[in-house]
Formats: sequence, C-alpha cells, structure tokens
Amino acid sequence: MSALSMQDGHNIIVPRPVIPDNNLFQADENTRYGYIVNKILSGHKVSIKGSYSSALSVYSKLKKQIGKKFPVNSYSSSRIYRHELSNAAARLLVEVKNGEVSLERFPQIGWLREFYAGMESFYLSFPDVLGLNGAWQWYLKGVSYSMLDHRIHPFYGVYFPTRTNHLVMFDRWLRENARNYKAAIDVGTGSGVLSFIMLKHGIKNILSTDINPNSIYGLKKELKRLGFGSRIRAEKTNLFETPPAHPLLVVFNPPWIPGNPENEIDRGIYFHPSLFRDFFDRAFEKLGKDSVIAIFFSNFFSLAGLQTEHPLEKELKENNRFRLAEKKEMKASRPSKRNKNKWLHELRKKEKTELWILKRI
Repeated sequence: MSALSMQDGHNIIVPRPVIPDNNLFQADENTRYGYIVNKILSGHKVSIKGSYSSALSVYSKLKKQIGKKFPVNSYSSSRIYRHELSNAAARLLVEVKNGEVSLERFPQIGWLREFYAGMESFYLSFPDVLGLNGAWQWYLKGVSYSMLDHRIHPFYGVYFPTRTNHLVMFDRWLRENARNYKAAIDVGTGSGVLSFIMLKHGIKNILSTDINPNSIYGLKKELKRLGFGSRIRAEKTNLFETPPAHPLLVVFNPPWIPGNPENEIDRGIYFHPSLFRDFFDRAFEKLGKDSVIAIFFSNFFSLAGLQTEHPLEKELKENNRFRLAEKKEMKASRPSKRNKNKWLHELRKKEKTELWILKRI
C-alpha cells in the first residue's frame, strides 16, 4: 500500500504499483497455466496478458497449489494459507495502461485514473486489481441496510458490515435509549453505518472518527452526497480526543480478531493487544460520568482458539473504571449450507454477537 494525496488535500491509501525486475516473465494466452504457477512459486514475477478469464484460471490454479502445501482445517491454518497465497500472488502482475487493466473483458475501474493520475503504464498485482474492482462495484451499487432508508457507498479500503446482527441489536437498543443523548462519538466509523443509524434515531451531534484516511475521505463524500454534513463530523484520529456535548454516547465497533495489523486498513480487521487498553484509558480520561459506552464484540476469537480472555471482561475485572449496565447477545448469521469449509461452518453455528453497555464509575 502507498499513500496518495488527493486534489482536495486528503491523503488516502491505495495499492502500490509493482516495479518489475529484469527477470519479469511475460506470459500470454499460449503459456500453460501450470508453467506460470511454477514460475511464481519459484520466486519469479510474471506478467499475464490475454483475457480476464485466463488470469482468473491462473489465480485459481495458484490457490490450489498453495492449498495443497498449506491445507486449511482451522482458523489458524487459514491464516497461514492466506499469508502464503498473498506472498505468492503478489508476483502475479497485470499491466495497467491509461487507466485500464490490460486484460480482455476486464471491467472498467473508475478509480484507476483517479488513483494513478499521470501514470500511463505500470503494473499491479492481480489480487490488488481484483480488490479494486470488487470495491469499485460496491461503491457504484451501494450497500443497503434494512434499518436505513438510503444506501451507503463505501470507498476503497473501507470496512462496511456484510453481517448485520450488531446493527439490528443497536437499532433496537436506540429505539429505547437514543433520546437520552445529545451527542455521540462513533469510534472507528468505517463506512459510517453506525453514525447513520444514530442520526436516524435523532442524535444530531455526531463525531465519526477513524485512523484509516480512506474511511474519513469516503465518509465526507457520503455526507456531502446525502446532505448530512452539518450533523455528522468526520475526523481522522486514533480513537478520539475532545468529546462533544454531554450526555454522550460513545459507540465502538472494534475488530473482533486478535492480530498485528500492518497498516491502517488492517486495523479494521485485526486488533492489536493494546487496542482495548488504549481505548479504555482514553475513555476514562475524556468522558464524563453521564457518558455511556456501547461496544460490539463476538465470541469468535474464543471459538477459533485465538485468545482465551475476553478483552471487555478483562477491563471490568482488573480496573475499577467502568461497570456493565447491560449486555445483549444474538446468534450470528446462520452459516450457509454451501460453505465448503466445515470447520468454519461449525464455528459460525456457535458464534454470538454481543452488545455491551458500559457506564463510567
């Protein structure tokens, strides 16, 4: 990933162009897929040409080869597989010329000219191109949520919920409690879904924060499009600084998987061991006693064997700073019967989404 400065002065994160070395292998439609995969696995960078479908076939064969060497039967093994696939697939390159991917029948990605203005020809990894295309399609189409009367158009590299149990719980909780709060902070706002739900319930002084610059850039575009700019303020910061008016509702939907994020975008997926300590330190320092914290979490980490101690239970047990006022649980979305990963299917059947309501002591 690399930083890009937009025309309006905002910095965002975009895929970094790949600089090919002198040993770049140029593959075409006549090059056998197996030969291309072997080249990649032996450490060579390969530029693939031809059709979109042929590139997908090579990528599929590469995934199968990695899967044979690193079989997946648990969450931990899936992480190893994804790491190995990511390293190998970074060497499968496609050329971008004048804002278009040089593969026949590849969809137009409107962001290419915007993100790489002035670059006539360069290479991106095939997974990066797939990621850009997928994000562009979501951005164009928008994402619909049952509790909102408008679609959300998530910007590239920004988290948006695909499973909505926590949104349903929050929407229900706000029906009874939103009137108690003059202002709110949406910490780690992502695409801003929770902020929009609070706005729907009448909270009109909302500060939405995120450390990911793409989130804030994209949310500001959404606020302008929807005309909500006067009621929701987007700010790039780690957690939050000066709260708005009291009484205050602080909403925090952190990542639910422990890990070591390597960049701002990763922070939307994995939480560093220090995240919750830092959040509660900041909350205790900045919030008044009439403030309430709503935190979403899941028992996924425990079911997957990633961590034994619940970070919220740890805070409540070890520090006399907050108390549990209310806790709600809901079974996670029913797993698809078509899921080929039996281990994941079984894990999802036991997963519960949690809403914790905490008050400062």
